[in-house]
Formats: sequence, C-alpha cells, structure tokens
Amino acid sequence: MQRSTRDALVGFLVGSAISAGVFWLGGPLLLAAAGGLGWAVGVGTTLHIAHEYPDFATGETWEDQRWTALGGGLLAVGLNLVYTLVPGSFGVRLAFAVLLGGMCLMAYTTATMAVLERTGGETGGLSPNTEAEPPVGGD
Repeated sequence: MQRSTRDALVGFLVGSAISAGVFWLGGPLLLAAAGGLGWAVGVGTTLHIAHEYPDFATGETWEDQRWTALGGGLLAVGLNLVYTLVPGSFGVRLAFAVLLGGMCLMAYTTATMAVLERTGGETGGLSPNTEAEPPVGGD
C-alpha cells in the first residue's frame, strides 16, 4: 500500500471513529459527520506532511513553536466557550466542540500544504527551523 493511500485511510478511519463516537454520545448526525470530516482531512494531511516534508516539523525553540502555541491556545479558548455557551444537550455541545477542533486542524494543515506546494517544499537554503540572517549593509 502506498504511503499517501495509507495516510488517507488512517485519516478516514479516525474521522469515522470520531463521527460515530459523537453520534453515539447523542450528537446530531450532520454535526457529527462534519466534525469527523474535519478530523479526517486534518489527520490525513498531517500524516502526508510528516512523510513528504519531514523538515517542516515544528522545532524545539520558542521561535519555532510560538505560532503553534498561539493556535492551540485560541483553540482551547474557543472550545471552552463553545462548550459552555452553546445551549443544548451534552451531545450537541460535544458535537460543536468536535466540529470546531476538526475545522481548526483541517484549516491549519491545508494552509500548510498550500505554502509547501507554492514553495515546492524549498527553504531557500535555510533550515525551516532557522532564522534568516539580516541583509548585509541593509537597514
């Protein structure tokens, strides 16, 4: 089995499991399906990026991780607000939270793929986790 097919299959299985779990816990079918779709695309794309562009993993320094941390923090705030402010049963609130998480993951990974395809996965001679040197004689 080719790696891209395996990545898509793993994404599909994860998304299906999430959809089934949310629906089983009382979430509306369409919200459960939409949330599962977001997670399926997000997980499949994450695996694809990890296999095809391993140099673009987030580094270990704060400069490398700050945007991921910001996104994770905003997602946590959003999930908390959705879960506490959305009226309805446990299943409806859970479905909205899963939908928000899945859509955020899908947006992050598909935007990453757009940049990687636009640049051809090239870093311009720099490591993706290295800051560029300021221009000589410039500002």
